[in-house]
Amino acid sequence: MSLIASVAIAIAQKKYTPIKEGDEMPSISFTFLESSQISKRPIDFKGRVTVLDVWTTSCGWCILTMPKMHDIQRKYGKEVQVILVNDAEDQAKVERLIAKRSNIPRLKISLPVVLGDSLLTKVILKHVEMPTYMVFGKDGRFVKKVFGAENVDRIVDALLHGKPIEDSISVKVQTAQKAIWQSELASGDVNGPTNIMFTPEGGSAISCHRSSIIDLYRFAYGEFFTRPRRELSFVEPMPFNRVIFESERHGNPGKHYYNKVQSDSLYSYKMTAPPNSSWLKMSGAMANDLDNWFGFESRIEKRIVKYVSLTIPDTTIFKTVDGEFSGSLDEAEICFKNFTIQQFLRNWNASLAGEKYYMGRYPIVYESEYKGRIKSMCAEGVDTIDPTAVDKAISKFGIRFQLVERPVDMLVIRDKKMLE
Repeated sequence: MSLIASVAIAIAQKKYTPIKEGDEMPSISFTFLESSQISKRPIDFKGRVTVLDVWTTSCGWCILTMPKMHDIQRKYGKEVQVILVNDAEDQAKVERLIAKRSNIPRLKISLPVVLGDSLLTKVILKHVEMPTYMVFGKDGRFVKKVFGAENVDRIVDALLHGKPIEDSISVKVQTAQKAIWQSELASGDVNGPTNIMFTPEGGSAISCHRSSIIDLYRFAYGEFFTRPRRELSFVEPMPFNRVIFESERHGNPGKHYYNKVQSDSLYSYKMTAPPNSSWLKMSGAMANDLDNWFGFESRIEKRIVKYVSLTIPDTTIFKTVDGEFSGSLDEAEICFKNFTIQQFLRNWNASLAGEKYYMGRYPIVYESEYKGRIKSMCAEGVDTIDPTAVDKAISKFGIRFQLVERPVDMLVIRDKKMLE
């Protein structure tokens, strides 16, 4: 059984400051609740290397790497103590996660857990990213804040065997984590980033927060991009204006959070997947989850709709240039420099459809073959919400922005019973 903990902190009007490498942990106490209350202070862990794993249930990467922390505890035994610290969530939420994983040997959480200690993690050991690992030596002094479970293993091994610490930190990790498909959907206003994670050790996870039903589907049907030179991977959600929502049960599926929707229309979704899972498999599994949980059927279908056809009839005026991309788009100005067509479309959908409307007025479809960059395009005093005005303003740059009505691939979300 996991040790679920509340925290008793002897503050005594003392002002605590962030700890630095080499400092001893201040005299605060952790109270672990099991059959009886067990209170421990940092001095009680002297003689062992202590690792504080700062995590939350909404952090996909935290959950994905937690088995590794159990491996570290088993590997080094009484020479090490790993403690899971959750300063952001209540006991009931943590207990639900532990219960859900209790019958899965590889994923069972058996390490001691400290809850609600904001003094420890927000003041004494300030952290931003999660998971964050705080490592203390056998003498009780703070060694280092570490990112990456494999780096924790290396540092612990170095401390126990007198090796240099810096030589133990590595960005690249060799060992793949074992994992199974696991997902969770929750309702409510849950803060956190929306992203997809591919860990160095091969793990894969999805984490979505503060999302409406449509936002979740947009992410599941989004396009995966990778930029090797910047070591960056991301998912571009399907634009608002490419979604058709048909439901008799959900008259209002919830608006995008830019529009300050009510908390009861927001959801969070988390998934952990086996090592090296592709975005295609993960997004397909997410779409199936959403269909099953919400009772919808989602699919890409051809629908006759009005859309803006973006074409480039004449590329002779274009010049490919080096340098950074820059773009500006608001209600009265269009100004881009060294942009690709994809960047133009992404900026347009994000700036106008994302902020001005619940769903953009018209989808934008690029229907030319040109794939290069455009040196510059700047037009002021333009009603950017009016396609006709935009077409007139940018036609001098060799670009047409014309409203047409033809079949377009759309994401259709509807009740399953409507298909019967």
